[in-house]
Amino acid sequence: MDAPFYPPAAEYIAPSVAPASFNSRTSSLAELLANPESKAIIFSEAPPLERTLTSKQIHPYLGNLSLHSLVGFGVIAPGTVERIDARLKALSKGGAR
Repeated sequence: MDAPFYPPAAEYIAPSVAPASFNSRTSSLAELLANPESKAIIFSEAPPLERTLTSKQIHPYLGNLSLHSLVGFGVIAPGTVERIDARLKALSKGGAR
């Protein structure tokens, strides 16, 4: 098998970071908690989640769970998730990092 041939690049284009776009369905809890602004939104809208999401027992699963997935477990009410989503959307439009 021959290796593929790639022509040289015309010029170097530096990579850039795309602006974050957070929401309760596609963003993992790990991503949301890693951003100070989104973390503050979650804990201000649902204060009991702070104790739940900072527990060492759930920590290994934060990358696999979304905020919306917690509704199915009865951890958070759907209305609360909708309010958080609205604020996360505003945060994303405002230029979250």
